Amino acid sequence: VSSEINGQLSADWRSKVGDIRLDMLPAGSISGAPKNSTVATIKKAEATERGFYTGVFGYYDGKSLDSGVLIRFIEQDADGNLYFRSGGGITAKSDVKSEYEEVKQKIYLPTMEPKFSEVICVRDGEPQHVGYHIQRMNRTTNHFFGSDIEVPDLSQKIPDDAKKGKYKCRIVYGKEIESIEFTPYEAKMRKSVAIIEDNNIDYTYKSTNRDDLKRLVAKAGTDDVIIIRNGMVTDASYCNVVFEDADGGLFTPEETLLNGTCRQRLLDNGIIKMRKIRREDIHLYSHIYFINAMMDINECQKMDVKDIQMVF
Repeated sequence: VSSEINGQLSADWRSKVGDIRLDMLPAGSISGAPKNSTVATIKKAEATERGFYTGVFGYYDGKSLDSGVLIRFIEQDADGNLYFRSGGGITAKSDVKSEYEEVKQKIYLPTMEPKFSEVICVRDGEPQHVGYHIQRMNRTTNHFFGSDIEVPDLSQKIPDDAKKGKYKCRIVYGKEIESIEFTPYEAKMRKSVAIIEDNNIDYTYKSTNRDDLKRLVAKAGTDDVIIIRNGMVTDASYCNVVFEDADGGLFTPEETLLNGTCRQRLLDNGIIKMRKIRREDIHLYSHIYFINAMMDINECQKMDVKDIQMVF
């Protein structure tokens, strides 16, 4: 339903667009009841202010306004509190119960339950460092769902054809385990790596949604990237990184997107140390290692720092 209003604008109307819009609002309701009188009646009957329940959102280019009415929106106050606002057309013929049911429908905000993955190395039928993985999974489920997750005995889940050689066990989970799969592992060799900056990226938890990481790799046009956040070196797209200095010391960036299980284990065992590494510090190191659960420090790819593209 739309209305057209005709009138004569003053010569200085452009400087009074805001006042004009305010004079036009609130608009009449579908029922025909004037909103001003309705609001006045509500204020008289109720002890507290309702706040905003609807509004106009659109784009004004200096000549015309393309807008729509916001029936549902979230309002944030000065203290950061969030309020869900919803409008409704209540008339004298409205039924209280049906209106209440409509309110419940409107405040339902469908959200997708987050999904996470855990990758565990299996060597000759033996899952490696399971304790570190369960610890990370519990940290994730406690953060999002408020409880630990029940992980079955993986050694009992390994199929016969995965009991020789190196296999990747991938667990997908939310509140509970959703799937466990085993696939032969083949290491991917990087031929090109670029430095790229993204100050807003966040991958604190090992989500199945890796779109932001994939976007950075696609933007760089290389096999992998080393991500700089707020001037600090963090991780590669699917590995933690370890830098080797001229004396053979091994250092992993203090700032990390995801604290990998291999990284944490190497720190716990004193094999590597944490250090703040800025973008401009990279040239101070000779080599870089790419580590994760499938590639330990003694078997992962090692690159000369000079081979890293410094263009992003």
